[in-house]
Amino acid sequence: MIELSAKTLEVINGALITASTLGNGDAGNTTIVADSVLVDGINDLSGVVSSISSSVESSAQGDGGSVNITASNLTIDQWQRRVAIEPN
Repeated sequence: MIELSAKTLEVINGALITASTLGNGDAGNTTIVADSVLVDGINDLSGVVSSISSSVESSAQGDGGSVNITASNLTIDQWQRRVAIEPN
């Protein structure tokens, strides 16, 4: 489980916040509470896209966790490939 609380959170230039499972068992949940969250950019050297996620790796068995973001301002840059937002 990942829990972050901040005034401002920037996940930029290929940075990752990921709760994952590599073996048997479920991936953890990711919970972020902040006034402002920015997810933006790609690492120029590795090509990794900045993201916040929960995942089950290909060799693992289990369920992915949830990603919960509570923020007054959420910005996801155009480079992000998949975005699913469900307002509460």
